[in-house]
Amino acid sequence: MHQQQLLAFSSKFGIIPLEDPSPPPSFTAEGYNSTDYSFLSKKCHRTLTNTQFKHLQQHYMTVHSIARISDDPELVNMDPDIEIWHRCRVDGAIYHCKDSQQRNSTRLNHLACIDQQVDLNARFSYNRRPENMVPKLFYVYIQFYAVHQFRGQQQMVM
Repeated sequence: MHQQQLLAFSSKFGIIPLEDPSPPPSFTAEGYNSTDYSFLSKKCHRTLTNTQFKHLQQHYMTVHSIARISDDPELVNMDPDIEIWHRCRVDGAIYHCKDSQQRNSTRLNHLACIDQQVDLNARFSYNRRPENMVPKLFYVYIQFYAVHQFRGQQQMVM
């Protein structure tokens, strides 16, 4: 307690210069404001499981309007390696993921509600019924935040 008071007093009067702590590592994709949206607490690199890889391919199919995986060589030969991050800051609020949670924790701070566009006619061929995209809310458990390289651009996914 006394050491903390001495440090505060000495830094206040310039006896000991204040050291600016370096900011924690973070990542913000191109097109986002780093003060509004960024990933925090970088952990490691990981190779996606087959199921996770398939989901990521389907995500890119939807985002880039690709009819089939086999139609796009970049999608077929996509890199399965991702960079894992444990926290995400959105407008000052920090969200966690399941990978960063302690095993004995009882908090659900990795549960989120997301708004995503869904095709109501997805069960039918686009030749029979036109695409009908509507917003829909989903509740998800965030396993981890990731950065993935696709089509020469870094993508922020969860």
